[in-house]
Amino acid sequence: MRPRDVVSGAAAGVIGGYVGTRVMNPVTTKLEELTPEADKQREKAVSPGSPYKIGVQKAADLAGVKLDDKQVDAAASAVPYTVGIAGGTVPGRYSLLRIVCGKIKIW
Repeated sequence: MRPRDVVSGAAAGVIGGYVGTRVMNPVTTKLEELTPEADKQREKAVSPGSPYKIGVQKAADLAGVKLDDKQVDAAASAVPYTVGIAGGTVPGRYSLLRIVCGKIKIW
């Protein structure tokens, strides 16, 4: 496999991750609309809040950074795209690892 193939594969992964996330937003919204109210109330009773906001706040705390609510909201809205895009690059990174290891005869 050539490095050019790795780059084009990573680019396709980024695009695929972004598109997948964009598609999931309306699907998730529709599923939430179809969820019975009793189930929504049960979930709300046990949920400490938005998992994305909680994750952003925990990451900021670990990094020693203080975020206001507006910053937490902005970062939380970017989390699904970040995860989708990063996940989309996994095959390209794996291919790059194979190239590097093959050149130094590890693999």
